[in-house]
Amino acid sequence: NSKTEGALTFKTESFAVDSFSALLTHFVPYAENVQGSVEKLKLLWSNNGQEVGLSGSGRLHTLTGTVVYDDYRVPVGLDGKLKFDKMSIVAESVDIEANGQKALAKGNIDFTEMTNPSFVDFAVELRDFDLHQALQDIPVEGPIKGQVVLNGTKTALKVTGDIKAKSLLLLGRSIKDVDIPLTIQDDKIVVPNATASIGQGSVNLAVEFGQQDKSVYAVLKANNADVGPLLGIEEELVLNGSL
Repeated sequence: NSKTEGALTFKTESFAVDSFSALLTHFVPYAENVQGSVEKLKLLWSNNGQEVGLSGSGRLHTLTGTVVYDDYRVPVGLDGKLKFDKMSIVAESVDIEANGQKALAKGNIDFTEMTNPSFVDFAVELRDFDLHQALQDIPVEGPIKGQVVLNGTKTALKVTGDIKAKSLLLLGRSIKDVDIPLTIQDDKIVVPNATASIGQGSVNLAVEFGQQDKSVYAVLKANNADVGPLLGIEEELVLNGSL
């Protein structure tokens, strides 16, 4: 009606998003150059005079784009099922590929505030994911597992996670039994207690890193471990104590 109340149904077998790439970049956090299509798209838009909502479903089909965060620009591919619920897009099970490395995404992006959408328990599960292959200039090699969960808006984002690895290479040296809990919020990356085995020893590391001012506060406890790789030193540096 004249008050824009009512309902509108949209169905298509394939909807190309290429022409809407600039619009998606504006509304979807951290995304650029979005290309590809949404298959079997079914949408119902409704306005009852009190609230506006979307419902329906679709499937991402070979959707590609670039994730931009700080100095990183990572090409990604997406494939999987979406659901639309009120003002949220729900990733039910979306496969992510970044330079050959694969992850799985589940969770909501809430578009109630169109110009500042919000992640709601948006989880990315990593399975044998090699950061060096995905991001190229990361000095760590080897598969990691774990999960990171995003909540909040692009301007007020909180990321929590726990990353594990049986074995990694850092500056050419083996680090085993790695466990890294982390939180990213308010420009700070906080690792409260990372643990790992290096050679015959073990380490515990607590770090707070400021992404803007590059400040670092860290406490390293080692038990007869070569901590050189953790300090960016290629030579062996065995420590038994705290630093």
